[in-house]
Order: sequence, then structure tokens, then C-alpha cells
Amino acid sequence: LIDGLKEDCNRVKGKKPYVERKDADGRPDEQVALEAANDFLLRNDSRVDDMFVGMVKSTTVCSQCQHESVVFEPFLSVKVPLTNPREAVEASYPVTAVPRASSGKPIQSHVCTVDKTGTMGQLCEAVAEKAGLEVQSCLAAEIYRGRLSRYLDDAFLLEDLSSMDALVVYELDDAASFKLAADLNWGSAELLEEGDIVTAASTFKSNNSNKVQLRQGLCGKVLQVDNDGDAQVKFDGIDRKQWVFKKNFTNLRREQDMTSNEKRFCPKDEKAYTLRELMGTFDDDVTKGDCTIAELRSLWREELKPIASEAEASRNSAL
Repeated sequence: LIDGLKEDCNRVKGKKPYVERKDADGRPDEQVALEAANDFLLRNDSRVDDMFVGMVKSTTVCSQCQHESVVFEPFLSVKVPLTNPREAVEASYPVTAVPRASSGKPIQSHVCTVDKTGTMGQLCEAVAEKAGLEVQSCLAAEIYRGRLSRYLDDAFLLEDLSSMDALVVYELDDAASFKLAADLNWGSAELLEEGDIVTAASTFKSNNSNKVQLRQGLCGKVLQVDNDGDAQVKFDGIDRKQWVFKKNFTNLRREQDMTSNEKRFCPKDEKAYTLRELMGTFDDDVTKGDCTIAELRSLWREELKPIASEAEASRNSAL
């Protein structure tokens, strides 16, 4: 309706002049915005424009050369979603509740609604209330493809849950002891070092401020490990480096051959490498996108020929 009125009331009659949109090229926003507004008025001049039209600053950055383009574009209306205020801050989670065997209660399925930024402890409380369980006896677990993926402690953030996994809350006779044992074993995840090759053992989210879902089977290379033991990893197909906190190392599997001194012959450059040396040599190719970490790992496993050790070579020569 407003678009139609705007055109009918337009004071610019006849053929409208062609106006080329100009980039900022480092000029102040005030100057660029005024220029864009004046250019707009050459083609649009009505009372509707006076009352409703505004300018929005649009910034585009090239991912290759990092060139930044800044323009001001007119807008006539703003689309605002109509949502329930509670829906904006709450999320619903389907959960399977498994009561202790001695209770005689059946396994139940519930959909529980809690704060999006809440913890697993809060979700367990909601599940316990619906299923009639003792909340202090509850333990949450994540199931992936029908198998137990990991146990989730009460402080686990719900926003880190994977949408592909199923949630199960178990009521145990001695949940406190089980949780203590789980905490003691938390350090059983492999400690990572710079240069290690890792694979996501299950689908989970990174710990960047803008979290990225890391799918099961995704390969990556550890770029650095900070003083807290957290690792920054470059994963195949993801432009930005991703942080994985130490508590999430249970979701990663380190390539065991990275610690091996076995050398294999590479026909590409006719040299022999350990797996760690191979990854370091072709690091620039990975950065440029000419190959992936997974491809290098497959090259090592399937195509490179092992080189016999000196002792084995001497023995074969003697034979």
C-alpha cells in the first residue's frame, strides 16, 4: 500500500535520471549518507518519502582480499517478527526419562521447556517434576545413533547440545557416586599438543563466542594449546579457527600415528616423512585449500609406502 501511494505521489515525473550507487572509499559516513540521500531524491520525492524513508548503512567485506565496501541504502519499512516474549528466551527439549528399576514406573517421554541459556541441572529438575523422579538421583546422558555418547553434568550449558543427539535422564540409586566417578575420569580424555591431528568422535559445538557445529568424523589440526589446556583447532571446511575447551576433549580422537616415528615414502616429492612431518610440510597446501587434513591422513594410511628400519634393512640384506 505504501509503495503504491509513494509512486502515485512522486513529484519526479517522466523518465527518471540514472543514478549510480557510489562506494564510501574511506569517506566519512555523514558525507556518504548525505550523498546517497540526495541521489535518492533525484528519483523519489513525495510526502511518503518524507515521512517513511530512511537510510541503512550496509558494509560488505571480501573474504579473499578483505576489501570493505560501505554504502547507504534506502528502506521504506522494517519487518518485525511477532513472537511470544517467552519463546524468545525459552526452548523445548524432548527427553526420555528412565526411572530406577525398583520404582516400577515405566520409561516416559516428555517435552520440557526451560531457559535457552540454562543448564542441564535445570532441565533435569523439569524432567524430574514431570516424570515423578527424585532430582538428586538424576543423571543426564546424550545418545547418538543408539549409543551412549557422553554423560552431561549439571553445569553443562544447554546451548552446547547437538540437535542430532537424543537426551535421556536416568534415575539412579547412587547418582552422587556415579557423578563423582565421572568427574574423576573427566581427565581421561586425551591431552592434545600443537600439531596433533584430531577427529570429532561425535557431533558437538565448538567453544567460540559464535559456536559452530562440528559434525562427527570432521578432521582438524591443533594450532595451539593455551595455559588452561584448551585447544585452538583448524577443521576441514571451516574458515575460522575453532576453540575446543579441555572439558570437550572427550568428543575428539587424536590420530595415534602422530606419535609414531615410522617414516613413509611420498612419491609427490620423493621424500620420506613421519605423519607429523607430512602434515607440517603440506600445511600451506591445506591453508590454500589445495588439500584437506583428511586427504593427507588418507594419503599416509593408504598410499605412502612404509620404509624399513635400518635393523630390518640389514636383516633383509643378510638374508
